Amino acid sequence: MIFSVLRVLLLLALWIAALWFVLPADWLSGELSAVAARVLVPPLSVFGGWHLFKRVRAWRADQIKQAAARKRHEEIKQHEEDYQARKQERLERGRVFVECRGVWAALSKAPAWMYDSGWWGGFIEEDADKIEGIWREAALVASLERVLGAAFKQSAALAWLPIRLVSGVVPERWFFEEFRRIVEGPHRHMPDVEEHEPVGDKEFPKDWRPEKTLAWVEKAWERALRSSGITHRPDALDCQMLPGEGEVASRVLNLFERETLPAVLVVGMDSPLASTEKENPDEEGHAVLALVFGRAGLDALEIEDDEQQTEDDLYTPFWDRSPAKALSSDSQWGTLPPAMRSDFLSNCRRITTLHRPVSGWKMPKTPVTESRHYQVHSVRLIIQESFVFAGLCNPPQPEFPHQFRPEPEMEWHGLGWLVHDIPDAKRFALLSSAMIDCDLNPITDASKLRDEFGYVGAAHETLLLAGAIIRAAQLDQPVLLAGFGSDGEMRFGVSKPVRV
Repeated sequence: MIFSVLRVLLLLALWIAALWFVLPADWLSGELSAVAARVLVPPLSVFGGWHLFKRVRAWRADQIKQAAARKRHEEIKQHEEDYQARKQERLERGRVFVECRGVWAALSKAPAWMYDSGWWGGFIEEDADKIEGIWREAALVASLERVLGAAFKQSAALAWLPIRLVSGVVPERWFFEEFRRIVEGPHRHMPDVEEHEPVGDKEFPKDWRPEKTLAWVEKAWERALRSSGITHRPDALDCQMLPGEGEVASRVLNLFERETLPAVLVVGMDSPLASTEKENPDEEGHAVLALVFGRAGLDALEIEDDEQQTEDDLYTPFWDRSPAKALSSDSQWGTLPPAMRSDFLSNCRRITTLHRPVSGWKMPKTPVTESRHYQVHSVRLIIQESFVFAGLCNPPQPEFPHQFRPEPEMEWHGLGWLVHDIPDAKRFALLSSAMIDCDLNPITDASKLRDEFGYVGAAHETLLLAGAIIRAAQLDQPVLLAGFGSDGEMRFGVSKPVRV
C-alpha cells in the first residue's frame, strides 16, 4: 500500500514538472476543477491502467496455470486408469490355469519320492548301464513306448489326444523351418542336412537332430498302441513341436489360449547318457516324460453335456434339438470322441493346477541394482506376484504407482516344497535370503534338478515342471518352482494341488 501511494506521488510530481517545464500551455488558467483535472487525472489514469494491465496479465497467467494443472491431472488420471486396466488384464491373464491330470516318467536316476507314483501317474526306472552309449534314438523310442503304454493302459482316451513335443534350444535355422511348417501345414519333417552341420556357434550331436524327434514320437506311439491292445484309435497322430521357448508352463498356457483343445499330451525327452559323445562333465542322465494337461472346467462341461443330452433324449425329437449348444460342446472337446470323454475324466483325474509363472529380467549393472537389498527385494516381488497368479493371495494395496510392495514379513501360504535349477551358490544364497521368513528350508525341503536327476539336456524344463507337479500332488501343498537363466533371468511359478 505504501509503495502504491509513493508511485502515485511520483507520477504526480513528474506530471506537474512536465506541465511546468515542458508543455507550453497555461495549465493554471481556468477554474479550480479544470486545473485539478489537468493535474490529477493523467497520472491517476496511468497508474490505474498499469494496475489493470497487471491484474489482467496475472489473471491470464492464473488461467493458463489452472488449465495446465487440469490437463496434468487428467493425464495422471488417464495414466492411472490405463495402468489399472493393464494391471487387471495382466492379472486376469495370469490367473488363467490348466489342470494336470497325470505324469508318466522314465528316468535313469531319481530321488526316493519319485517311487510313490501309484495315483499321480507312473514311474519307470531305467537301467543306466543298458542305456549308456546306445544312441539316443534307440534309448528314447524304447522309453517313450513304455511311458505311453503305461499312460494308455490307465486311459485309452489318451491315445486320441494331440501330442506336443518340448524341444530344447533351437537355433535360427530350425526356428524358421518350424515357422514354415506351422504356416504351410502339418509338415512334420524338416529338410535333411548333412550330419554334424554347424549352425551359428552351435552344433548338434550326430544322433540328435530336431527333425528326427517327431518321427521318433510317432514310432513310439504306434508301438505303444499295439502293446496296449487299443483298437479304437485315431487314423493319424497330431504330433507337433510345442510352440515357444523357455519354461514349459507358459508355453502350455499359451497353447490353450490359441487353440481350442480339451487336453494335450506334452512330451519332453532327452538322453545325454545314451549319446555317443560326451556333452557335459556332470553326471549324465536319461529322462522321458509325458504330462497330460486339460482345460479348466472339463468336468463341469461333461455334466452339462450329460444334462443336455438327457433333456434332448427325453423331450425333444432329434430334428428339433438345438444344434448350437451341441456344436459349441463338440468344438470344446476337439477330436476326443464322445465315447472316450467319460473314460478320460474318470481315469485321468485332476491332481494339480498349473499357473502362469512370473519372470523378471536382470537390470543393467549399476550401484543400485548391484546392491544386495535391491536384489532380494526384486526376488520377493516376483515370488509374491507368482502367488497372486496362483490365486493364493490378492494383489497388495496400494497398487499405483508401484505394482507390488511386499510387506517386511510375507505370507508364504503353506508352501510345502521348492523345486529349482539354480546353478551357483551366489544365486541360491539370493533366493535363501528372499525366503528368510518362510518356514520352508530351501536346502532340506527342496529338490535341485541336476543333483537328483543328473544332466538331462533338452528334457530339463519338462522335468523341472514335472517335479513341481508331482511334489504338489504328493504333499497336498503348493510347490514353488524357481529357475535362474544364464542371462540373469529370474522365474518363479506355483504348482497347486486341486483342493487348495
